[in-house]
Amino acid sequence: MITGMSAQEFDKKYVVDVEENEADDLMAMFMNATLTPPEANQAEEKKPEDAHITLFDNDYLYAKAALRFINKDKKRIAVEFNDVSQIIRLTAPDDLKQKFKSFPPEIYPENGDFILTADKKAYMEEVKRARGDESDWPKQHYLWRKHPLTDWLQERMLGNTGRHEALVMGIDSELNQDEAIFLVSALIPNRKAHPVIWEWYAVHTAKGKVAYIKPLQEVLLEFGDKLKTLPNTGLPVNTEQLEALRAPVIDAVESSVLQKKQAFDAEMQPKLKQQLAELTKLKSKQVQQMELDIGKGLETTRESKRITKQRQIDKVFAEYQQWVKDTWQTEPAPYIQLVAVIASVNSQDVV
Repeated sequence: MITGMSAQEFDKKYVVDVEENEADDLMAMFMNATLTPPEANQAEEKKPEDAHITLFDNDYLYAKAALRFINKDKKRIAVEFNDVSQIIRLTAPDDLKQKFKSFPPEIYPENGDFILTADKKAYMEEVKRARGDESDWPKQHYLWRKHPLTDWLQERMLGNTGRHEALVMGIDSELNQDEAIFLVSALIPNRKAHPVIWEWYAVHTAKGKVAYIKPLQEVLLEFGDKLKTLPNTGLPVNTEQLEALRAPVIDAVESSVLQKKQAFDAEMQPKLKQQLAELTKLKSKQVQQMELDIGKGLETTRESKRITKQRQIDKVFAEYQQWVKDTWQTEPAPYIQLVAVIASVNSQDVV
């Protein structure tokens, strides 16, 4: 998400110290009405088919699978599952504790002992109970995909492999002998390092080359139910062939996401110019008001006041113009991560 200073914070920190005037009123109107970050526009245009897609039936099953995977070789996290009530009891490890430092301290449970429920009705009852005790916060957390713990799990799972590594799943059906599907993430941030474009792709390869590339959502809608039941055979796959396909797959993803970037930049550029033009007008009004205020003072101090206030105005607007540019402009190159590969196993190994 693109984040930045709110209009109110900007007013408080940066508005030039002059008496209330027309320019101040325009500043408030401008900041509240016209400066809409790009992600707000994207949210308004989001279509129903862009809804969250997952291989798991609910957030509880995803969290359970992820936590069990993290603990598969060694018990790194103290966790208990109750499948009947869909409750997870978990003691936060150090990296989860660190993540919660950016949130209000009252939402962090005592001793880091989380009780997470996927039962919305049960959670609402807990909220009602907490409201009755004004000094108390709900003892349970609602487990859903926007909870910080879910974000933390996603980060842990994406970071599960080392550099230049990807998970490989070998299957003996659904794919022909020389076919594979590469699951790839492509992210383009703005100049403040906040994600603006984040696409997931499924790149289908056959006969040693890229056959086609699709959004991952389409592939999950088509094969998702099958992928839930297909076992990872554990049998060997042709890793040399997959390695040879890595560069063409990355090139295909880069080409696709850069087209998204080009379209995004083309849409944002006129809006960016408009924002900068509005700031220029606003700065001009601030200068005019400054001259009016200085004209009321002593002639002997006018020039020194003019220089001081002009510097302040220049500094304020230079900082905010840079903030607008950094927020609305994207970085030139995407960050591409090959997350996993689904490949057919070697036929001679299939019994």
